[in-house]
Amino acid sequence: MPSSENPRFILWLEGKRVRVPNLVSAVQDAGYTVVAVTNGREALQAVAERSPALTVIYAASMGSSGSRLVRRLHEAAPDAPLVLIVDRHLQPLPQVPYGKVLRLPLSPKRLLRVVRRFLPPPDEAPQWQEYGPIRFDPVHHRVWCEGRERSLTPKTAQLLAYFLQHPNRLIPRDELFEAVWNMPSNNDLRTLEVHICWLRKALEKNPRRPRFLKTVRGQGYLFELPSSDASTSPSDSSDT
Repeated sequence: MPSSENPRFILWLEGKRVRVPNLVSAVQDAGYTVVAVTNGREALQAVAERSPALTVIYAASMGSSGSRLVRRLHEAAPDAPLVLIVDRHLQPLPQVPYGKVLRLPLSPKRLLRVVRRFLPPPDEAPQWQEYGPIRFDPVHHRVWCEGRERSLTPKTAQLLAYFLQHPNRLIPRDELFEAVWNMPSNNDLRTLEVHICWLRKALEKNPRRPRFLKTVRGQGYLFELPSSDASTSPSDSSDT
């Protein structure tokens, strides 16, 4: 069954120099559990005690780009999406794996929209769909597999949904790109490859030796489910 961990637990890293409590309060008032820390050491300690469902790094409050903190916290909690808040004048923007970069000024309303992209709203229960060993909530972008529950970015969730609707079939890269991004790939498939990597991290115990999502060199990807598992998919009947 899905993990008993609180799917709404947010780790919030914010420096002491600049305090904007209305952002934290707005997230808490929306029903999420927020644990606020003031430096990287405290953040790593908090992660060791309890895995967050989402990590927010308010880098602008520490006069930083947040790049180093992003790397350290992503390594410590690879399952948790990252939201990075940076100063509006920062150029170029840091790369944030599996997450979102927001610029100041930032309203509580906009922040909550981003939080809800990654975490289920407190007043809504997950809406699990079963595909053999995989449980997928396409509404809240969450997946349960190999004994773990993970959050997905919206595009990664769309990618998983397409694979689950077309199990055990070789799917060309161009087809996946057009199905999820609604545009031709134009031979620029780096975006797809990044999302495939994120999806493997969410699904596989060993992403380097995937059980489900396999690469067929030079052709595309194959999402393998045992025939008995694939037949339980609510969407499988439309693809025969």
